[in-house]
Amino acid sequence: MAQQHSKLSCTERLIQRKIARIRIGMLDANPELRGRGLLRLREAGVQVDLFTHDLAARAEHLNRQFVEQFRSSQPMPRWRISGYEWELLEERGHVAGRSQQGWYEYFLASGDDANLERLLTFYTPPAKETLAATSIGRLPPESPIITLPTDLRLIRWVMQDPERLLALSPREFEHFTAELLERLGYSDVKTGQGSKDRGVDVTAYINHPLGVERVIVQCKRHALSHKVGEPVIKQLLTDTQLHQAARGLVVTTSYLTSDARLLVDAFRYRLSSLDFKELSALLHGVEPMT
Repeated sequence: MAQQHSKLSCTERLIQRKIARIRIGMLDANPELRGRGLLRLREAGVQVDLFTHDLAARAEHLNRQFVEQFRSSQPMPRWRISGYEWELLEERGHVAGRSQQGWYEYFLASGDDANLERLLTFYTPPAKETLAATSIGRLPPESPIITLPTDLRLIRWVMQDPERLLALSPREFEHFTAELLERLGYSDVKTGQGSKDRGVDVTAYINHPLGVERVIVQCKRHALSHKVGEPVIKQLLTDTQLHQAARGLVVTTSYLTSDARLLVDAFRYRLSSLDFKELSALLHGVEPMT
């Protein structure tokens, strides 16, 4: 009987053969796979380089049919609501200029099963429309696209006056930080579970041409006079290593002590910080949400 071999990815086969250096023409067109192989190669100690711009363009041209075919098969993007906005929607009944009923109609019309299921955990639609929930994604193609108006969200409220950061509760500051990271291009942003977060208040991921990196965040909602000391930075560095994150970030409404700042600078390839002054400047440069 022939020996059965487990199926290995191309990445694992290259690692097994102890290839020392690899050049990549283009990343996978599938966003769920894009960059994973590259990151795995780097973890295994393989030197990975990208083609020059001209060669990369040729590789993309040769694979244009695959890329276009894959793009055409992808579903339309969904509207993202942050964790803080979900809480507002449940507590006050509306967020981003739309009521619970409005969001119900939107999720129903767009075929967004995941968000609809979450909404129905605390919202009960009118009885005459309850059966409509079983027709998700079956509306006629000519159904109009719903335009979503905007509302004053937590981050916009703070943008109007950065000193409002000092009026936030510690938990609100965590939600604020999560929304700010989303604005800055981070994805899959999640807040921790309070006392059970094991030192990680916010987790986020950033995509770039070389792969995906995980960032953990420690939020310190302090008074301006209460500076973040060196022990906090040392713990953040330890947590970054324990959670196998690419970077640790401390965000505070106060400032860092000189020793804490020196430590962040010494580990600038693993640690970053945002103090009150830096946050204020950053907020002025963040594009308004549309």
